[in-house]
Amino acid sequence: ILMKKEKEAVDAIILRQRIIGAVIFLLIIILIFFLNSQIKSRRKSKEANLILSKQNKKIEEDAKKISIANKRIAYKNAYITDNIKYARKIQTAMLPSKKEIDKIIPQNFIIYKPKNIVSGDFYSVKEIDNKIIIIIGDCTGHGVSGAFMSILGMSLINDILLKDEILEPALFLDTLREGIISSLHQKKEYTEATDGMDLAICIYDKDLKQIKYAGAQMSLYIASSKGVKRIKPDIMPVGVGFRDNRNFSQQTINITGKETIYLFSDGYPDQFGGKKAKKFMLGNVIKILESIYDKPMNIQKNFLEASLKQWQGTHKQVDDILFAGFRF
Repeated sequence: ILMKKEKEAVDAIILRQRIIGAVIFLLIIILIFFLNSQIKSRRKSKEANLILSKQNKKIEEDAKKISIANKRIAYKNAYITDNIKYARKIQTAMLPSKKEIDKIIPQNFIIYKPKNIVSGDFYSVKEIDNKIIIIIGDCTGHGVSGAFMSILGMSLINDILLKDEILEPALFLDTLREGIISSLHQKKEYTEATDGMDLAICIYDKDLKQIKYAGAQMSLYIASSKGVKRIKPDIMPVGVGFRDNRNFSQQTINITGKETIYLFSDGYPDQFGGKKAKKFMLGNVIKILESIYDKPMNIQKNFLEASLKQWQGTHKQVDDILFAGFRF
């Protein structure tokens, strides 16, 4: 019996040792698996960090390239803008000053608001042989392209008035049209770009107290106690057009001195605004002129500018704006 008990005790010890050995072996396997997982995880993390480092380096390099490109673009934009601003000085120098206009026509106002730095709209006021010449022009396009056209137009106008001494509005427009077509080498093919301008010319004879008017798609407006009378133009531009084989027509209007004369480009009535983002429209312009025509010219100017600003609100200016008023 004693030997049997000793044998059982030994067997129990062996079994316990085996169990402990199995547990230790299992723990070693688990530890090896854990360590292997950690090694793989660290390796992946290291690889990921290496990839991330390369990506960050590439991002930094790209950022530097973008920064350099942005600086170049900013430099070029500044260079272009400076040149356009210089072009504005040239364009402004070609326009008559307020002092010059006031000397020729004391009662006047001019609203001149380019859409961009330079404008496709222009104006000219001169006095030759006791006759006052008023010209309002609206060139194709706006900005730089319109400004080039306006400078060309003003140069040709000076030649026609001062060198050729043409003081008949219809003949003036015919001559100017030929000058534009020749200068732009237009071949009168209507598939080509129809660069040109809308223009109105009024010549007031101080002795006869008459206005001779001719218009290329730009009307003349005469406001008096009888209302606003619209003198319609010829529906053809100064340049290539479907009717450029016809001569411009001319109209003569007697002036009493109680009227106010208005000429304006389509920038004012075409300006979008209001709650429904619609055009201001010509009808509303005429209503304003009916209510202000007999007011002092500076008040008329302020009212027209305030009306436009209120209508426009937060909307962008859509075109060059030129609006002129005169009283003889």
